[in-house]
Amino acid sequence: MAVIVNVLMTLAFPKQSLIQGLTDKLNSITRESLTGIRVVRAYNAEDYQNEKFAAANDELTRLNLFVNRLMAILNPIMMGISSGLSVAIYWIGAYVINDAAPIARLPLFSDMIVFMSYAMQVVMGFLLMGALFIVLPRTMVSAKRINQVLDLHSSIQNPAQVQLADENLKGQVEFKDVTFRYAANSEAVIEHVSFKAETGQTVAFIGSIGSGKSTLVNLIPRFYDVSAGEILVDGVNVQDYDFSATAHAGQRVAIVGPTGAGKTTIVNLLMKFYEIDKGSIRIDGVDTKAMTRSEVHDAFSMVLQDTWLFEGTIRDNLIYNQIGISDERMMEASKAVGIHHFIMTLPDGYDTILDDTVTLSVGQKQLLTIARALLKDAPLLILDEATSSVDTRTEELIQKAMDRLMEGRTSFVIAHRLSTIRNADLILVMKDGNIIEQGNYEELMAQGGFYADLYNSQFTEDEAEE
Repeated sequence: MAVIVNVLMTLAFPKQSLIQGLTDKLNSITRESLTGIRVVRAYNAEDYQNEKFAAANDELTRLNLFVNRLMAILNPIMMGISSGLSVAIYWIGAYVINDAAPIARLPLFSDMIVFMSYAMQVVMGFLLMGALFIVLPRTMVSAKRINQVLDLHSSIQNPAQVQLADENLKGQVEFKDVTFRYAANSEAVIEHVSFKAETGQTVAFIGSIGSGKSTLVNLIPRFYDVSAGEILVDGVNVQDYDFSATAHAGQRVAIVGPTGAGKTTIVNLLMKFYEIDKGSIRIDGVDTKAMTRSEVHDAFSMVLQDTWLFEGTIRDNLIYNQIGISDERMMEASKAVGIHHFIMTLPDGYDTILDDTVTLSVGQKQLLTIARALLKDAPLLILDEATSSVDTRTEELIQKAMDRLMEGRTSFVIAHRLSTIRNADLILVMKDGNIIEQGNYEELMAQGGFYADLYNSQFTEDEAEE
């Protein structure tokens, strides 16, 4: 029996791994069909999606049938062994009792019944073991997949000696010759970026899609570590990176550039989501490499284009993971961004649960995320194209709320609408992962370079639309 179980397990286990993968694939196809139902219908792609689902489902069904048929062999084998053992015990017992003396037959019969009872207990144990072997392969595969996730280690490691930033963080951010690549053997997303944002300034990032704007901002809170150079927040290095610019405390820094220029990469490096290859990112003069990720993240508030609201009440979303926020302070923040009146029109006000029964517009969701960032009251702020998906009127409301949010904070703004970052203290123009121009609006327009061409072309397009 052990040989049979071993053979069945050897054949079934590899198939169970394939079944789990196909189940994931089937769920993924189902999910994309449901979440993208409008696109599917718009392109009359129902048959195409059905064919994808049918192909994955047929393959999954075929493998499931093979494994189930294979494991189904165990039951008849175990039942056959159980029945055969019972017959053998009774046969041998009857033969022994028949040859025994009449006076000894009753004790022998009793012994046979007791032995039969013990034998059946052993057989039942094997039957239960057989049932266990039926589900064991899938259980082992599932456990292996879970352990693969649990065993993953973050690529962002805290330094052996943590250099703590001042408790009263000013919000000065400096990029020193920062370079970043997602993999050691891949091309650099941003290269040799240097700038400095002073406390309270607004820094705008512009550039084409893929220029590296978001990546640049994500480096500040150390969502990634720079590959070279340094990112300093108040003089503390977040990690190595190769790019140079300084944002002074309180400045508004705008990051602009075409798609793929590296704007998002800059943001990711600021947040220390990645480590830079070389160079440094400094906050208040401290290299962010010498800071823990949690310390870097505490220094930032973020308002993203994707408005992430979590399941729960409006109150829970506004005070998300913050302790000691009073109702008065929460309402003040909501009033400051212009969302308080709408919240009070809801049946339960701030205790309204956000679910399918509560419909919020994109602008209302964005205002809630701005109020959440205002409540965090961090000295550094990241705005990642926060108004790029709303209409002009809603953009005006959101822009007023963001202006209120940026007061007294060092702000980093990624925007495609250049008119929204015209008042930025420092505008970083990115292309192919490099900062090709930097300065304020007047300085860049006077240069007549890439930014001026980009601004004039966008201004002409806006006039044509009007």
